[in-house]
Amino acid sequence: MSYYVAKGFFDTVSKSLDEAVLKDARTLIWNNLNTDPVSVDDLIRETKLEARAVNIILVELEIAGRLTRHVGNKVSMIYRED
Repeated sequence: MSYYVAKGFFDTVSKSLDEAVLKDARTLIWNNLNTDPVSVDDLIRETKLEARAVNIILVELEIAGRLTRHVGNKVSMIYRED
């Protein structure tokens, strides 16, 4: 079995996102989420952020217990009284 790796693929994947970019992206995503499920694709489209940045932030929120995933690649915030 042979594999073809496109030139530059690993260079693109290995570039890390700037923490300042992620901080702004977190705020943008937080402001676009609520307790109603929203499609991840729609969230990417509405925020105009890179898909990888959105997915990183969604995983962070999920690990923190602030986000839940739904059928159909949808997500929503978990309501908590703090």
